[in-house]
Order: sequence, then structure tokens, then C-alpha cells
Amino acid sequence: MRREGAENSNNPNDMYEGYCAELAEKIARLVGFDYVIVPVKDEKFGSQINETSWNGMIGELIRHEAELVIAPLTITLAREKVVDFSKPFMSLGISIMIKKPVKNDPSVVSFMKPLSNEIWMCVSFAYIGVSVVLFLVGRFSPDEGHAVVEPHAGPVEVMTSRDYISSSDSVSSVNILDSHGSLFGRHNVAECRAGFCDLEGAYSTPAPIAADDGQPIQPIRPIIVHALSADERAPYSSHPIGWRYDGLSCATGASTTADDDLIVVDNKFTIFNSLWFSLGAFMQQGCDIEPRSLSGRIVGSVWWFFTLIIISSYTANLAAFLTVERMQSPIESADDLAKQSEIKYGPVDSGSTKDFFKSSKLPVYQRMWAFMDSNDPSTIFVKSNDEGVERVRTSNGKYAFLAESTTLDYYNQRHPCDTMKVGSNLDSKGYGIATPLGSDLKDRITLAVLELLEDGELANLEAKWWQEKGGCMKEGIPKKYELASSLQLSNILGIFYILLCGLLLATLLVLCEFLYACKVEANKKKVRFIVVVLARLKFSISGSVVLNEESFDVIDVDDDDGCGDDDDDDDDDDDGDDVGDDDVGDD
Repeated sequence: MRREGAENSNNPNDMYEGYCAELAEKIARLVGFDYVIVPVKDEKFGSQINETSWNGMIGELIRHEAELVIAPLTITLAREKVVDFSKPFMSLGISIMIKKPVKNDPSVVSFMKPLSNEIWMCVSFAYIGVSVVLFLVGRFSPDEGHAVVEPHAGPVEVMTSRDYISSSDSVSSVNILDSHGSLFGRHNVAECRAGFCDLEGAYSTPAPIAADDGQPIQPIRPIIVHALSADERAPYSSHPIGWRYDGLSCATGASTTADDDLIVVDNKFTIFNSLWFSLGAFMQQGCDIEPRSLSGRIVGSVWWFFTLIIISSYTANLAAFLTVERMQSPIESADDLAKQSEIKYGPVDSGSTKDFFKSSKLPVYQRMWAFMDSNDPSTIFVKSNDEGVERVRTSNGKYAFLAESTTLDYYNQRHPCDTMKVGSNLDSKGYGIATPLGSDLKDRITLAVLELLEDGELANLEAKWWQEKGGCMKEGIPKKYELASSLQLSNILGIFYILLCGLLLATLLVLCEFLYACKVEANKKKVRFIVVVLARLKFSISGSVVLNEESFDVIDVDDDDGCGDDDDDDDDDDDGDDVGDDDVGDD
């Protein structure tokens, strides 16, 4: 290439620089001759026009217009017949140059791409399946819940069960049933089997069939309380009647205390808790509930192992996926070019690359030559390497340039760094220094080339003009080897969208829950809805308001509503019912 700013130099050789210019200088020094660099007139490497005529550099050697050619001139059989070549000073092969594909902007769901759609779908199904299995285990495993019954003699633990047959001796009085609706009993035996429900059920009592007033005894919901001795029951039984009853009952996580308070220890693995447990494990955050049964722990263990592998694989692939520049090239090999017709391709006209495709016997290269030969030559062939590279850069990916790999590597390292070589070399050949047939310089030049090769001078020259002088470098590493880049916001923007949607959904739900609770409270207290809303808002903000009847009375309650009076009346009525109600069924 021409050296910038050397137009006024007295030495014409100073006007040129590059690999071949420095190689000519080293060869001349080793062989011992003077030379003058002269560019070829027709700017062609040389191809056969007819049986006796050649153009380009080969033609000038044949016509003795030049004594030596140092250029990226490929050694071929046809050229070897008309000129002499030295040993190759550089090995190469035909390659394909295309424009670098434009890197697509990452989508908002780029964070999901480390795993395929099939994997995400299977993970979703696995999450639902594990949650359902946990729910079923919680429902049917006896170890996932228990009920504690605490009679007077001390606490007795009853295993949780869906249904169990209870057989008990119970002594009671019709008078007590009539007056208080209470049942004093002595709990003796409980045989349990699978399931969960409350300690409640309808007991059938075969005797007595009627109370003192002749009315039938309604089915009752018994609660086990203190076991009383006969002496303790005597004052309350004017005509005690004893009987034995057998009934089918349900028990889940229920117990009674000396104060008749029912303590519920329910199964924690409801369907929603099961879904929450599985989600917490998948997100590696844990949960405040855990399985207690062996079957439940097995389900939890395999799910933990599953999530460990999935999350580890996702994390490892995410780092590589989002930081590595991934550019999908439409062409990866010569076979890809031969199979399509949208992207045009071609070599330099009147060069060895064109002759290679024209004379090739391989089907792939024959198809490529048929495509090139059938199209307009002005759209396929170029006059020089510079023109071919420029067409690649301006064709918007619609043209591929075929040339020697070393030439393409050289241009790929030059600004604007928008071209790239794809695929492997199509053949193997070398560049040689050409001389006219019978020239005495041939052998001496060959020895000089071998000396430069063994001394590493040729490798240093290649590194200097291909890598060091290239404009597409970063800290000494070509960009084609530069894979990683910093993670950008656009790569993970979708995660922020999901977080924002979750926060908005949670805000909407808590608003609905707040308004619903206010509505229920307003109906219960018989006050206006806005009054409850204001009271709860004040409590939520300041934390100093207690939501009871007195607080509502203070906040602008209409006196005509009579809320306080109604509540007091209701309380009085309830107290009266507790004392004097004789209806067993109401209890």
C-alpha cells in the first residue's frame, strides 16, 4: 500500500509500506540486489487470456516487463507452467468474507433464554405436580397433623384421622340435657385411621329416645369435657339414666381443655401452603412450614435436589448467555452459500480464486460456480480486493467476498471492523515469489525465504501487519476473540418489569383486602362504611387506634343508627339464652 506523506521522497520504494514491501527489503538484503517497486499496470494478479497470453503480474513476467513479483500471488499449476515460484512464504486457503451481523437488541425476557421453552414448561408442570403431591400427602399422612384431647385425668393424644370409630361409656341425665344442653362423659377408647377434620360429628344415641317432656333428643355435637364421678354428677341428676353409644366421628387437630376451649392444630399443607412451600424452595428462600411425615420429607428432598440442579444450571448459563456476544450469522460455510440465492458472492476477476471454482470437480463448488456464471458479472466479480471488501461493507449483508484467507484476515483487522471470515478454508495453497522461467534468482530467493521462515522473521511480519497494525484490537487481543462484555440493563429489563407487576398486583390485592375487611366490619358493627375506612386508615398510619365499638362511637357515628344500644341488647339477649335455653338443638 502507499505510504502517507512520502510523495516527496527521493527513493520511490519509500512510497510503499506493508508486508510485501518489508518482505522485498529483507529478500533483497539476503540475496544482494537492488530493486524498485512498480505497481502492476492493469491491477490484476494474472490469469490466462488465451493459450499464449496472460494478463496482470504473470503477463508482465512473461513479457519480461518485471524481474520479480512479490505479492499475494497464489502458486497454481497453470502459473507454474509459465513462471518460476519460490517456496511458499505464507500458507493460506480460500475463505468467505461477510459483513458482521448486527447484534440484536436484547428482549425484555432475555433472562429466560438460558433455558429453553421446553425446560421452562417442564419446570412449571413439575412445580404444580410437586405442590399437589405435597397437598395429598398432607391430607392423607397421619404424621402431618394431630389432635390433642385433654380430659380431667390428663392429656391424651389422639392421632389425626379423617374418620375414626370411637367407643365410649357415657353417663348423663335427661334433666341436664334439657336444662343446659351439656353432655358429661368419660372418654375411654379412640381407634383412629387416615384423614383430617375437626373434632365434631353427629352422634346417634339409641337410648333414651326422648327427654322428660317427650320430645325427641336431637343429634348433638359433643365436646369432651371433665370426666365427673358418679358422686359429682348426683346433685345434678334427679333421675339419672345411663346408656352406651357408638358413633362415627371426625377428628383433626382438635383438643379440649379444662375450660372447654377447643385448640385446633390443623394440617398446614393446604393447597395454597403447598404451592407456597414449593415456590419458596424453588427460589431458594425457604418457608415457615415443613413436612413432618416421611413421605412429605421425601417429596421435599427430591424437590430441593431438583431445584438445586435447575438453579445452578440456570445461574451458570445466565452469566455466559448475557455477557457473551452472540451474533447469528446467516452463512457459516460454503455449503450454506451454495444452498441459497439471496446472498450473492464472487471472487476477484482474473485471479486464482475464480479459476479454482471454474475448474473444481466438487459438487458444492460446481454449484457455486454455476450460480456465479449465471448472474450478471458486474454483480458477482470485482476488479480488486479493495473493491470486494467495499462491496461487502455496503451491501447490507447481501454479498459475500471469496478470497484468500490471509487477505481476508488482513482486511478484517482494519477499520471499521465490520467484516468477518466464516467457515474453514476451502482449499490449501501458498503465496510464492514469482520470477521469469529460467531466472537465476529463483534458487537464491527460495533459500532466503527458508532462512526468514526458520528465523521467525515471516511470523513477526505477519503479526506486525495483521494484528499489531490492525485497528480492530483491544489490549492486544483481536475483537473476534473478544467474547465477554458487561451486562447491560436491557439484558435484565424483563426482571424489573416482573418485579413491578408483582408489586402493583400486591398493592391492588391489599387494597381489596382492606376494603373488604372494612365492609365486613361495617356490617358487623352496623356503622357507615366510610367510618370504618377512616378508623382503619388512622390505625394503619399511626398504629394508635383500637378497632372496637368505642372507637366507632367516637368517629362521627349517627345517633339514629343505635349501634351501641343494639349491641348492648344483643349482649343481654345472649346472656339470657346462655342461662335459660332449654333447647338442645340450639346448642
